[in-house]
Formats: sequence, structure tokens, C-alpha cells
Amino acid sequence: MRKILIIFVAILILIMPIYVSAYSGPVLPQNSTEFVGSMDAKSAVLFDMKTGSILYDKDGEEKRPIASVTKVMTILLIAEAIEQEIISYDDVLTTSRTAYKAGQEGTSIFLEVGEEATVRELFAAVVIASANDAANVLAEAISGTVELFVAKMNTRAIELGMKNTSFLDPCGLNDKAYSTAYDIALMSRELINSHYDKIAEYLNTYLAYFKDDSNDRAEMLNTNRKFMRGYSYATGLKTGWTTLAGFCLTATAQKEDMHLNAVVLGCKNSSSRYQDVKNLLNYGFAQYKMNLVYQANAIVKDMKVLKGNKVNVNVITEKPIAVLLNQSQSSKDIEVIINLPDSLIAPLKVGQKVGSVVVKRNGIEVVNQPVICSENIKKASFLDIWKRIFNKWILHIKKQEAILRQ
Repeated sequence: MRKILIIFVAILILIMPIYVSAYSGPVLPQNSTEFVGSMDAKSAVLFDMKTGSILYDKDGEEKRPIASVTKVMTILLIAEAIEQEIISYDDVLTTSRTAYKAGQEGTSIFLEVGEEATVRELFAAVVIASANDAANVLAEAISGTVELFVAKMNTRAIELGMKNTSFLDPCGLNDKAYSTAYDIALMSRELINSHYDKIAEYLNTYLAYFKDDSNDRAEMLNTNRKFMRGYSYATGLKTGWTTLAGFCLTATAQKEDMHLNAVVLGCKNSSSRYQDVKNLLNYGFAQYKMNLVYQANAIVKDMKVLKGNKVNVNVITEKPIAVLLNQSQSSKDIEVIINLPDSLIAPLKVGQKVGSVVVKRNGIEVVNQPVICSENIKKASFLDIWKRIFNKWILHIKKQEAILRQ
């Protein structure tokens, strides 16, 4: 049965036009803002993934069906489950009837009931080919049932600040589910920033085969191949389409130290969604620049410690601190405010939040990030206190001797 389906899909691929490095329609110059009036998408945002700044917004909070873009959350939860050792890449999973039925609609790798595959094989199928059946097998492995996995999706959405999202299945087949362009940017940011190493190979794969070493292998053509091969700075991420949702795409791209995410929903056709994201990304890279204030783990201040076994500790940044500027702005438009007490009191734990760095751009707060303790500081013991007093006494004697010699 799978062989017949594979042959059918292969014929379709051969007779369909394949876009590799070209976009149909006119491409606006990089410094153009004309796309604002001509954008096909019903809803769109351009989002900076480092600072969380919104660079462009067209009805970004409008609730819409998002089709397979839903799988950004599914992929995120799979990556987190692997990291938390709920599942491992070499685990062998069995296809249930529920997962099999999911593969009968939309994209799939044609899994049969009872068929076995590893987490690694199924994860690749979801990321590369947007396979609905593989997504459901993994959902059941992580949460026990698809319904419990969907509940987990919605809980994670709330944690990420996705206030206008409701998931109903792991694949986006139910058009009664909804999200917004802005909420999609939030989950795309989390996936790329936290788990890119787990999916980068798959995102950049044009064509692969499910169970490549078997005689019954299924072809997996990257559903986002047009963007990944057609835009120089592309890093990901996910397409989607249903009749009601229209053509959707969350597209990520990195140029030098800027990593942007363009989200478009409700486009009329495949070509216009790629045109929209390319114009958005070109606009962002041309009109904005990143100003790095602190690297990750940079020393902000050497702090005095009271009642500790050490008298000083470095306070450091938890993450890079950067501010997005437009091309007319400079570092002179930035004010950095460090909020720290005069001293710290032991005991202290590594990673403990002890203050904050606030960055203002033209008087407006744009960044507020915590700073943390760089090491564990224990409370001073009686012996520590005695040694400190003794050392101070010795130092005092040496100073007095130095004075007498003058």
C-alpha cells in the first residue's frame, strides 16, 4: 500500500513545478517600504528574535487558523521532551490506529497500524515533511494520548505569553483552532533560540527518506524548501495551508548579528507568502541594526559580600543584552542603568538573581534583564571569620612597620 502511495506522490512531484532559488513576482529592493501597502497577507509581523521587538505589524493580534504552522509548538514540545529525557532518539515507537488515521489527511509518511520507527526517524519526518502521522505517534509517546499532548501544547503557549492561541490537535488540521501572527513569533523564537541545534540539520534538508535503509522507504520532501533555498539568510521554519487558513509561513533568517522572524497568515497563494516574508526580512535587515550592550556572562560589577566565606563576587549577565536601533540611531541614544544593592549577603547561589540592567532608548525602557551571581558563596563559618580577623590584624601590623621605617 505504501509503495503505491509513494509512486503516486513521486509522480505528482515530477509534474509539479519546483521552485528552488527563484521567487515569482517582482522583488522589492532591500530599502523599500512599499510592501506595507501591497502585502497579500491578511495578518503579519516582523519580529526580532533577540530583543523581542516588533518591527512591523499588520493585524498581528488577529485570531486566525494557522494550519500546519501549529507544528512549531509540536516540534518545540518534542525537542523539550528529548532534552528532559521523557523520550530519547533511539526509542522505538509503535503506530497506533489514531496516529494512522491522522496520516490519512494532509501530509504524511504513510505509517501503517503497528508499524515501528525510532524517535529520530519520526522527528525528522515532522520537521522535514510535516508528517501528521509521525507527529501523532510522538505526541502519544510524550503524553500518553493526543488529547493530553494538546493540553500540554496549550499550557506551554500560556507559559510563552501566547494570549490569543488555542490548539486543538498537534498538526493544525482543525480550523477551529486559532493563533495570531504575534503568538506564532513567540513560539518560533523559543524553538529557534533554545533548540536550533536539534532541528538545524532537518530544516536544511531538501530531500530525505523515511527508513532509508529499507525496501519500503518513503520520500520526505522539505515543505519549506522554497524559502530555505530561495533566501540567502534563511534558517527556518514552517509552512502551513488549509482552505480556511490560506497560505501561512513563519520564516526565520539571520544576517550577521540580527535574527529576524517574519510571520504571514492568510495569503492567497504560495508565491505571495514567500514574497511577503522576503520583503519583510529585507526591510528589517536594511532598516535596523543591533547594538550589543553586554555579552552573555559578562561581568557587570564586582560586588562586596557580607557574612560570606568570600568577600567579593562577580555579578554577571544571564543572557546577551542588546538593543535594536534604526539606521539613524547610534549608541548615544542608549542609556544603561544598573540596579544593584550596595552589597550582597551570603549565602548566595550561582545563577541567583541579584539585580537588573535596564536599557533605555531615547528615554524609553526597551530592555530589563536580570543579572546573576557568578558562583556559590557559603555563609562564613567561625573559622572563616577568625581567619579574616587574623589577616586584617597582620595587615595592620605590616602597615605600622612600614610607617615606622619611613
